[in-house]
Amino acid sequence: MDVDLDAWSAAGLDFLEASIRVKPKDEDDAEKLAERAERKQRKLNEAVRERGVVLSEHLENKTRRILTALAEANT
Repeated sequence: MDVDLDAWSAAGLDFLEASIRVKPKDEDDAEKLAERAERKQRKLNEAVRERGVVLSEHLENKTRRILTALAEANT
């Protein structure tokens, strides 16, 4: 699996972001592309967990989490 990794560290928070790209194929309609992307996302999640990495359960994105932590650190 071809995975992009980005490490982020700020305001006492550390993140490792793993992402994949799913390109449409000629025969893909929106539904087929979404289904294929969901399958690949599940495979990525499984591969990450198999390596002992805990996936975040936070619904907010990393940018919001970092900005919130920075704002709280400056109050």
